[in-house]
This record gives sequence, structure tokens and C-alpha cells, in this order.
Amino acid sequence: MFANIYDKTRFLYKNNKNVFEIIYTNNLWDSRESRSGVGSEIDTTKTIRMILPKLWKKYKIKTFLDIPCGDYNWMKEVNKETITYIGGDVVQEIIAQNKQKYARGNISFVVLDITHDVLPQVDMIFCKDCLQHLSYESVRRALLNFQKSK
Repeated sequence: MFANIYDKTRFLYKNNKNVFEIIYTNNLWDSRESRSGVGSEIDTTKTIRMILPKLWKKYKIKTFLDIPCGDYNWMKEVNKETITYIGGDVVQEIIAQNKQKYARGNISFVVLDITHDVLPQVDMIFCKDCLQHLSYESVRRALLNFQKSK
């Protein structure tokens, strides 16, 4: 089954938005807990959930861009009282659901494509479980876009 997931030729003529909409809509990562995949499950993210608030404190992070934020499954468990959190994702349906369920004062969500959209200027950009799914050219554009956002 995983051979179909990682067969990039399956998505050869689609853009990033279309590819990730198909993956999300059809739960192609095949996780029972999160349509964003097993990397977004609570058990899988135990260590990063403990470390992020410590990093924010150590480096005085006040604004944080989580891109792609996916379905916010594990991030909802992280204490974000000391930061302004922006979750960005290319899949509009994910962002709409996240806004409805989780947006409040210091937590917001926005549709963004890391390869070409203007990114908000923040203290820290967090990009987990994403770049390995992109073409080399898209990875290059994403990294340049991160750099351009300052």
C-alpha cells in the first residue's frame, strides 16, 4: 500500500495544492488518528510536544509559523500561551476546519503554499514532515521563501 503513497509519478501533473488535497481527502497516509499521517499522531509527537515550549522560552520566540500545520492533531496538545501561533497549509479544507475548531486570540490559521506565497514574518518557522514529499525544485523554492520571509 505505501508504494502507492510514495509513488510521486502518480501526481506528476498536479501542483502541490492538488496533491495534498487528494492525500488529505482520501486519507492516503492511512492514519486512523490524523489525516495528516502517522507523523501527526499523539504518540509519535511526544518528544517534540515537550521540546517546543522549551525552545520558545530559550530563544525568546514570540511568533511561530507552523507550515504545513496539517489537521493540528498533535499541535493542539502543545502549550502555546506564550506565543502567537500561525498555522499554514495549502489545503483549504484543513484550514477551514482548523479555524472553526481551534482559532482563538493567539492561534490563527491561513491557506499558504510554502513554495510561492508570501509568508508572514515570524521569529520561528517550523516545517515538519513536508519537504521530503516535494520535488527538488519545490524544496529549493520553499527554502528560498523561508529565507525571504526573514
